[in-house]
Amino acid sequence: MLAEAWKYVSIEGVQFRSIDKIPTMLKFVQNRFGFDINVNEKILCDKITKCMNYDKFCILFSVLREVPYRFLTPWIPFKSCYDVEEKSVLSETKCLYRFSETYWYVIVNEIWKEYLLENYDELILFSEMSLKTHLKIYESSSTYQTFYRTKFKSLNQLAKAIQDRKNMPDVQFFCSKYDLPLKSKLIPADILERVPDSSYTIERNGQRYIDVKEGQWSLKVLEQILCK
Repeated sequence: MLAEAWKYVSIEGVQFRSIDKIPTMLKFVQNRFGFDINVNEKILCDKITKCMNYDKFCILFSVLREVPYRFLTPWIPFKSCYDVEEKSVLSETKCLYRFSETYWYVIVNEIWKEYLLENYDELILFSEMSLKTHLKIYESSSTYQTFYRTKFKSLNQLAKAIQDRKNMPDVQFFCSKYDLPLKSKLIPADILERVPDSSYTIERNGQRYIDVKEGQWSLKVLEQILCK
């Protein structure tokens, strides 16, 4: 969650609620390890995990400690962590998981196992979109220029971001200029069909690829590729 949120922390215009401690937590991790503002998401995940293993993790734990308890709110109205913990073991709650006696992990309820396995991809997508909604990224990135420079992990994520902003006039103009369809769901294949041959790098075995590193996709980069 924190690694996914980091790329939005540095985007101009993003507004966090006064009680939201995500920027404080990420600043703490950044100061501790001194990584660049455009750090790769995987590296950031490793740094945060490492930080949680140190004795000075209280700033993270103090904010995150209630998350697994509040996550069970659909089954158990939150009153306190202790109350949720006690009720999670009751069979009649039928909640997603219960807490172990050591408090360091949760035990998934068997009745949810099949559902979680079958709908894993959808749940991951839902979580990502919920986080973006929480961060108010679409509303807070008020200008087109901000979105134009925003970096995404993959072409797929960039395509989703373009689709989500299909009502923004400048995005509509961009898509019209490069003949990108917005009436239906925009997918990477739609974009790749419009990439000129000059933008591809050819390997010795004849395979073609677009030389864009993970986490560096943006509308600005895409325009450079489409204009070659």
